[in-house]
Amino acid sequence: MSILYPGSFNPITKAHIDIAKRVADHFDDEVIFIPATNAYRKDSLLTPFCVRYDLIKETIEGIKRLKVSDIEYRLLDILGHQPKTVETLDYNKANYLLVGADNFKYMDKWYKADELFAKIKVVVYPRRGYDIRDSKYYDQAIILKEDLFDISSTDIRANLEDTKTSLHPKTYDLIMTKYKRYFQ
Repeated sequence: MSILYPGSFNPITKAHIDIAKRVADHFDDEVIFIPATNAYRKDSLLTPFCVRYDLIKETIEGIKRLKVSDIEYRLLDILGHQPKTVETLDYNKANYLLVGADNFKYMDKWYKADELFAKIKVVVYPRRGYDIRDSKYYDQAIILKEDLFDISSTDIRANLEDTKTSLHPKTYDLIMTKYKRYFQ
């Protein structure tokens, strides 16, 4: 089995990679990045799925126990909409679901949240500024005690040159040489 790590990864950051490696080590299991499709509704425009998928794939290449899956892209054709996390679990069995505190705080509003928590153990990575103790699912989640990162994909997209240190060197090189037009 494995640990699913869904998100937009727009772009993938050093924090995403470090969190995935720590969780893989902690649970002695593989972590699978699940980038959202472009049907995912988010305030900021998403870089095309194929670009985000390639950035993840090329960045994590050779990193032990880290993988990427295009399951939600494939499910888009089957379901006709951006798969909800609970739907993705029907097609990709896993032991755990990894989410940041920023997402966990609002999981009670997720599609079929009760069913999701019945299907899988949710692992929460803390994030500065997000107090999750009042979450409906707090007692059902595994809350990690880890160092906090102050890296934001939104900030990176807004100021790519000044946030170079927040990106893995492979990610930065790919953006600057192959995908820069998506991050300007």
